[in-house]
Amino acid sequence: MKKFSLLTLSFLIILSMVLAACQQATEEAGAPGEGLYFRLVTHGGDDPFWAVVQQGMRDACAELGCEAD
Repeated sequence: MKKFSLLTLSFLIILSMVLAACQQATEEAGAPGEGLYFRLVTHGGDDPFWAVVQQGMRDACAELGCEAD
């Protein structure tokens, strides 16, 4: 039982080190869409469909870190 506990503890330590390294690499890389700019052009006027599309565009930009107009 003691050997199993030591093996489990070793695995958890290595796993936490790997996850910490992945998180640090992700933070250094920035957002996936950082620096990108998109423009949505529609001819829908006041059509409610395009309002939903525009809100989806805003939500995606907030999540990915890009800009859109």
